[in-house]
Amino acid sequence: LDEADRMLDAGVELDIRKLEDLGLPPKDSRFTSIFSTTFSNEIQQLAKHYLRTNYVCLDVSTLDGIDTDIAQTIEEVSSSKKKDRLFQLIKQISKSERCLIFVDTKRLADYLGALLSQKRFMSTTVHGDRTQRQRQEVVQRFTNGKYPILVATSDVVRGLNLPQIDYVINYDFPDTSDFDTCRIGIAGQADYLGKSISFFDPDRDSDRKIVPELILKLSEADQWVPEFLKKYTDGSQVQLYNGDHSSRNRCMRSGDDHTAGAAHKDWD
Repeated sequence: LDEADRMLDAGVELDIRKLEDLGLPPKDSRFTSIFSTTFSNEIQQLAKHYLRTNYVCLDVSTLDGIDTDIAQTIEEVSSSKKKDRLFQLIKQISKSERCLIFVDTKRLADYLGALLSQKRFMSTTVHGDRTQRQRQEVVQRFTNGKYPILVATSDVVRGLNLPQIDYVINYDFPDTSDFDTCRIGIAGQADYLGKSISFFDPDRDSDRKIVPELILKLSEADQWVPEFLKKYTDGSQVQLYNGDHSSRNRCMRSGDDHTAGAAHKDWD
């Protein structure tokens, strides 16, 4: 069972259970493997159902949290200011470095890709409407540095063999708190200190909804928790802000107010 977390999101577990009922050997008499980017409580319950009682779990990162090898920044950026902020950040990135930009929709991926090209940024796009051949061509051009900026939807990226990525930008904030593993984790592969920045839109309901869990995960990973997030909690998470954070995370701060207009001085 590959991409088990995506399988749950897509609601196809019932189909798997139907296949099991059609005559698969009992779980203790068959060889079953489950692969998943995250290992949340839901996935652990899935493992208990399909795997042998004494199954072996191989964990190559964290079970359900933020990778501490990635320095993260979250900025409060309204939708009308996202494009300008994106251009500011990309201008600070070296042409030899790779940047992956996540968006929610295929239409926005194409729009941003075209806009970046108009601004003379070497960029390309990939999403669900691309054929397998087109996806492979995109990866090749991204890997060899011909197009060091890739705009993509997360559902497609998870199936691609991407090279080491220097920066991940969440142009659209994901609507689930596991984005740190599914998206940002791409920037922290092979013991490499990745860097990421996420645009938090205060007018977007889904962004505000995940704030409590986001604060918890950032704190547990010793990542910087921006002050503006306090406005979107009931106050119960305030104690999580207290305590020191490593200097490598502070270098990703975009300014004291973490707003779109703040200068992002220390990408490197």
